[in-house]
Amino acid sequence: MRYPIQIEEADFPELIAIIRKEAREYVRIAKNCAHCSCNSDVQDLLQENSLRQFLAISDAIGLPLKDVNYDIATLFGFEDSLEEQSRLMQTWITLGSAIEAALQMFLAIYLEDYKNSDWHKWVNYNEEKVKQEIVTVINELTQNGYIDGKYAKSLKELVKNELKARRKIPSLGKAMLFDLIDFYRTEVKWEQDKINKLNEIREYRNCIHSFIPRDIGNWEQLIDALRFYCTLLLDLQSMAPNCDEILAYEAELARYYSC
Repeated sequence: MRYPIQIEEADFPELIAIIRKEAREYVRIAKNCAHCSCNSDVQDLLQENSLRQFLAISDAIGLPLKDVNYDIATLFGFEDSLEEQSRLMQTWITLGSAIEAALQMFLAIYLEDYKNSDWHKWVNYNEEKVKQEIVTVINELTQNGYIDGKYAKSLKELVKNELKARRKIPSLGKAMLFDLIDFYRTEVKWEQDKINKLNEIREYRNCIHSFIPRDIGNWEQLIDALRFYCTLLLDLQSMAPNCDEILAYEAELARYYSC
């Protein structure tokens, strides 16, 4: 992927500094949007504690290498390979969480658009009829001895819950990174390169969920992912509403009426 020249040429400490700076600018924009919004749900999602948590996660990206001379470690390797693996995993996990939060924040700004989308929902179908037909098939399988009764009951419950879940869009606070990537792919129409990079980060982040050995990438891939995150923060900022003029007008009115 192509990145702005300053981001492309930045080393690890410089990328961490850019992330800190742009994460704070993103929070400033989100605060302004919440202030100008008449929607209490938007204000709740973008409350101070939520934004501080995002900054904490974003700032934590650099912590696994805070006491490491990255350039020397890259050239000569870490003294302890297990330590290197641990630090790499920690950074992927934190980066994935920061990206998840950043994507959620943007959708919180445009909450009504998120709620009004048809993403995840099944529309133009007869839910009750579909459920009846599936239950009929499950009953036939049970009667013919293809499936045990207790499994059939469990299967019916799964069908019921799935159809119920498809009635509405998931709560934004419960949307996981996998879901968010799908939303940005189908509804925001992000280009495939960006989606591929998000999925790569998600896969490496998921190393936390597995006892079985998994590919966790390497430092070069991680540095590229940090460049991507820097650029993502800039993109999300540019796509958010500019509330600065509204706030400046409010301040001007306040000064006028205070005289």
